[in-house]
Amino acid sequence: MAKATSSRTTTSATSKRKPSVPPAPITQVIEKPSAAPTAKTGTSASTTAPSHDAIAQRAYELYQSRPHHEGSPENDWFRAERDLAG
Repeated sequence: MAKATSSRTTTSATSKRKPSVPPAPITQVIEKPSAAPTAKTGTSASTTAPSHDAIAQRAYELYQSRPHHEGSPENDWFRAERDLAG
């Protein structure tokens, strides 16, 4: 007696499905222009944040001054921002 084979295929319950929630929109960060110099003092009316390069330089100095297995680059960066801001 020969075994009958089924030509029916089954689909897996874990088949890949597309997510039903659309992805969040991409937003751009636009920097504000710095305040114009005032005629009286010749300086900016508001304080400006330190430049990216200045923060990077200070963070690198902090990195070099500590044992390399301690701390993190992020902590160095945040400390550099605080040091340069005031």
